[in-house]
Amino acid sequence: MPDAGGNDGASPLSFTRRALEQAARCREADHEGVNPHKFYRGLREHLVHLRGPRDPPYEVLGQRARDLRFDPDAAGQRTGAFTARMQARSTTPALGPALLDHRPYGPQGAGLAGIGLLVVCFGLVSNPLLLLGSALTLVGLGIFSHTDEAAIPLQRRDVVSALVEGEARESMRSTPSGQRSELSAEMGVVYAGDVFLQIPARQVSQLPWAVRTELANRRSRWSRALADDRETHGDVATGFLDALRAWTLLEGEWTRHRIESLQREARGSLHRRQTYTRLLSRMRPTDVRSRELDRIERDLDAWAAAMDAYIAHERERPIPRHNGHASPTRTDGDRRRSRTRDGHARPPLRARTDRPLEAVDWVQRAEARRPTRRTKRS
Repeated sequence: MPDAGGNDGASPLSFTRRALEQAARCREADHEGVNPHKFYRGLREHLVHLRGPRDPPYEVLGQRARDLRFDPDAAGQRTGAFTARMQARSTTPALGPALLDHRPYGPQGAGLAGIGLLVVCFGLVSNPLLLLGSALTLVGLGIFSHTDEAAIPLQRRDVVSALVEGEARESMRSTPSGQRSELSAEMGVVYAGDVFLQIPARQVSQLPWAVRTELANRRSRWSRALADDRETHGDVATGFLDALRAWTLLEGEWTRHRIESLQREARGSLHRRQTYTRLLSRMRPTDVRSRELDRIERDLDAWAAAMDAYIAHERERPIPRHNGHASPTRTDGDRRRSRTRDGHARPPLRARTDRPLEAVDWVQRAEARRPTRRTKRS
């Protein structure tokens, strides 16, 4: 998943739905009746706690104030289309190093053969020098042709992303405290994840001289493979002239810069990054690519399940009510006032008592009662 974005405080997340669908692992989900702001907060919270304490945590890049955007051109009355992006990365050592075929004594053998050729040139006038030069050339070529395997450290970067696209509507809801405005949305979520491999550039300068030479020569071959999307040969890339050129490149920083530029080029697009990962993955002694992808798939499933549970909890959350029948109070500054009805304050309700009723022996009907005589007032 490409992570290139703007500068000057702009969001570094600019991936699209199509890019996420091309990832190694992808999941989709649809939700409705969810507040987009609450959903984004839950998305980030569950992503932070997605892995256990023994696992390397994810570094979350998404921010609600920056990566949750409403489209003003697609907005109507009390509605609006929105897009939200979230991404997290975790860098760990790979499950195994890469094995690189190289010439362990290539520069030394090429240098010795070059010296032998010079002696041969001077030996044209002297037979002993001719024999000595020929011997040096043959020994140098023998040393140069020897090949061996070297372990190259690999670094694994797990990247998980989520793209939320939907339309939000504002509605009024009746609550015990009065009318309340709520924002709900219908949205579609795409969860995607991939595992990328790269060579830690800081460790390149610590590799042996011959291994750095082979890396520098393979860099050109890998660059052509990224551009043409084709397979590369696994044979040694360092030739005789390349080994002679290595005597002028004794400093390891030159090779480090070459590898850094190649990997920066690979991060330019998802397709190139996946191609570069496949190149490095084929150099490992055992195929553990499926194990790494299974791990990222479990993370995506756990993330999607956590968001489903979060939405179900938000829907079932009861409306907060106050104890008893007393109405809530509002605070204006330091002064409190009770809620009023029709301009008059509500009287407090009489407390309920459990006083038992008194027993009555008899009840006199109304028609049996004697009418009382009223005295006429003068």
